[in-house]
Amino acid sequence: MASDPHERNAVWSRSHVVLIEDVIHGHPGKAPVEASADADLVVIGARPGLRAVFGLDATTDTVIDHALAPVAVARP
Repeated sequence: MASDPHERNAVWSRSHVVLIEDVIHGHPGKAPVEASADADLVVIGARPGLRAVFGLDATTDTVIDHALAPVAVARP
């Protein structure tokens, strides 16, 4: 699995929805964008903090701007 940057951890299925949880190794902005090529939806968390009050953190911004699939942002 050395050539695959993703480790498939869990799969959940119900009706027509399949949830695949991946652990992605690499640059925090680049790796999720690359992984989005194989996704129907990317869910990413926004870190709490002062910057998050006024906008999203840099990694979340990068994923939203460059992902190849729709992005849902989960805020704490």
